[in-house]
Amino acid sequence: MTEPATADALAGQLFAAETAIEGALTETARLIAMFPAARSEALLSAVVGQRAFASTAAAVCALAEARGQIVATHNTLSALARQIGLDVLAVGPLDKPRGHASYCEVPNNAHARRVNEALPKMVKTC
Repeated sequence: MTEPATADALAGQLFAAETAIEGALTETARLIAMFPAARSEALLSAVVGQRAFASTAAAVCALAEARGQIVATHNTLSALARQIGLDVLAVGPLDKPRGHASYCEVPNNAHARRVNEALPKMVKTC
């Protein structure tokens, strides 16, 4: 596999991982948001279900930490791509659909260079 093809495969998998983590965070936050109303509707004391509430809150915190770590991975891979001479351009179906003004398929163009210049310059790659 060529470097650009490998980079594309990594970018796709990174996007999938970011999406999965954010999906899990969203669903877990929805779950914990339901707890107070469910307890109230069942006419139960606030003491009831506290362990479930606390463990779900811990899960939200863990997912937030995972999100931060995958963002750090994203920044590290972006820096590594620049270091080995690959253009880094933020593209993805959710934020830059085909036809959008900032969507880019052509590597080494002026827009890609502007994006690269705006990305963090000093990220540890290893």
